[in-house]
Amino acid sequence: MVPGPATGGVEGGKYIQSSEWILRHDPGTGKEEWTLSVTPTTYGRDIGPDETDAMYQELLALNGADSQWQENERAEGSMRRQMVCLLVNYRSKREWNLEPFRPYVSHEEATAAKCNPVEDGGTETGETKGKYIQSAKWVYRDDPDTGNKVWTLSVVPTEQGRKVRSSETDAMYQELFNLHGADQQWQENETSSGSMRRQLVCLIVNYRSKAIWNLEPFRPYVSHEQATAAGCNPR
Repeated sequence: MVPGPATGGVEGGKYIQSSEWILRHDPGTGKEEWTLSVTPTTYGRDIGPDETDAMYQELLALNGADSQWQENERAEGSMRRQMVCLLVNYRSKREWNLEPFRPYVSHEEATAAKCNPVEDGGTETGETKGKYIQSAKWVYRDDPDTGNKVWTLSVVPTEQGRKVRSSETDAMYQELFNLHGADQQWQENETSSGSMRRQLVCLIVNYRSKAIWNLEPFRPYVSHEQATAAGCNPR
């Protein structure tokens, strides 16, 4: 987290003990985003559904007029949805982080996303996809070799995907490409055509049982032998 300017703690009332704006780097968007860090009161943590509106109104009165909220809530109702999701699923969490940039989704979608829904309607944890790919999500992380921030496509194959034969390799890659090939992270960072396919094949051949397969668009296209020698992480 990269802390930025904050409003300072805002003293709350019946439901909200304090709240504070924090500017941080979001790995999902790759941008600096505002987060409203909220500490509920003991009473606020224990409320029932009949007091949800009152709690939200108190939060809105405290911070709703702030520029961080007004200028960044891209989907009306997003902050309320996140608050309700946190209230239902994470009552005991010390701080609740609400982020205006997040989309408005159903309660079920918000819960599946651990109260952090993303723009594409999927979740940060990934959602069931198809025949070969169970889930896939983009992760913005530090590359230990270069020290740079890079995009990684974190893929969880289905059981059939782990057992895929060479005759199905093209179909598996096509499914992955259909899911994420048009994504900005892929399009803008695959500097060497065929790199993502080479990594996928390398992982199929050498690391079928690995829980998560990480494919990185910035890596170069190399021969299968070179990819294997590099642990499927060619440079």
